[in-house]
Amino acid sequence: MKSARFAVAALSLAYLLAMVDRLVLSLLVEPIKSDLALSDAQIGSLAGLAFGLFYTVMGIPIGRLADRVHRPKLIAVGVLLWSLATMGCGLATTFGRLFATRVLVGVGEASISPAAYSLIADLVPRDKLGRALSVYMLGTVVGLGVAWIAGGQALHLLTGPGALPVHLAGGLAPWQMVFILVGLPGLLVAPLVLLIAEPRRNRGAAPAPAGLAGLAAVRDQLRKHGAAYTAHFIGMAAVNTYGFALVTWAPAMFRRSFGWPADQVGTVLGGAVLVAGVVGMLASGQIVDALTQRRRPDAPFRILFLGTALLAPVAMAGPFLAGGWARTFLFVAPAMGLFFAVVACAPTSLQVITPASLRSSISSVYLFIVNIVAFAVGPLAVGWMSDRLGRSDGNLALALAVLGAVCLPAGALAFGAGLAPFRRATLAASTVEGAAPVEVFPLDSKVTTS
Repeated sequence: MKSARFAVAALSLAYLLAMVDRLVLSLLVEPIKSDLALSDAQIGSLAGLAFGLFYTVMGIPIGRLADRVHRPKLIAVGVLLWSLATMGCGLATTFGRLFATRVLVGVGEASISPAAYSLIADLVPRDKLGRALSVYMLGTVVGLGVAWIAGGQALHLLTGPGALPVHLAGGLAPWQMVFILVGLPGLLVAPLVLLIAEPRRNRGAAPAPAGLAGLAAVRDQLRKHGAAYTAHFIGMAAVNTYGFALVTWAPAMFRRSFGWPADQVGTVLGGAVLVAGVVGMLASGQIVDALTQRRRPDAPFRILFLGTALLAPVAMAGPFLAGGWARTFLFVAPAMGLFFAVVACAPTSLQVITPASLRSSISSVYLFIVNIVAFAVGPLAVGWMSDRLGRSDGNLALALAVLGAVCLPAGALAFGAGLAPFRRATLAASTVEGAAPVEVFPLDSKVTTS
């Protein structure tokens, strides 16, 4: 169990750095837009399309590779690549160069999640998998909080009184220096990942088939439980489209609407997200494991449905709250808490209905479908709407509310439709893996323990 704890800790740290390198751009929107004379739509394409297109496209071949090779080595190479690419963002002086380096960040980060999901599932018992994966997924929320807090403080130190002289920074702008600083830690974490021992593939499962046979196995699995996978993919695409747009544009919304400086935006929003997001993720993992131990096989999917249904009204009404503090604690904090509670349960749902030999591959298909929509549509849609709405301080708030009204009810409907198929897929998976079949309870049944 010590090796499992170390693996989860190391993978969580790597994932945290991935989130920092991915999301620090959201705090740098205003200086980048000013220095490079960009529109909100161009900023949206940097945050979403540049990163997300290659992150998702590369995820499938890397996921297939992860089912057959030494996963810690694969992840370590990815950490090194995305860290160097993030530092390269700090050397970009045009939109085209910044777009290209963001593409490389996406390629590097495509290595981690499919391999990490299957590693953790192979190391951790089924009844503790929800907590283990929620700890790994904490990298998302902690990385976001660190990106905003550290990025805001770094901008303040580089632009405020006593700032580093321009000639000592090599003539780089403060936002460029921030990219270089946040990319550096990954050069130390990549060797740490190599210390993770590659375990045997989970519980005597058959090895992953290669080549066309492997693709056929993935296709057959997706067809076998098509309703469950389809509901999961559609629901998570909708939730992540909204969530990634909110993450990208929330700091800019506060700077434009309330005139807050970057360090205040980073500290206040970053702190609120850290608390609410950590609580949401850990609580959802604990609830899933508790319900699973009480023989509720649809536990992770229930949280997907309930969390999305609760998030919808918050997303639609919250952006119109007056005052920065009210909007922080009555909109951003609860929205992020619910969003990360849903995000934490998504990989658990996939792992429990997928054979061990196909987990990385199915996870990569999930990440491809969900992220190609979320990254390409979410930030760009809000930026496009903001440009069309004009120069009003409230344009980002209105655009975020519109996106929430479209995406989140659709996500809740998809998850609701997938509850029964997911229960059937869970029962089938437990039988195939050789575990004792779990009893399936209807939605309105009472939980009983023996």
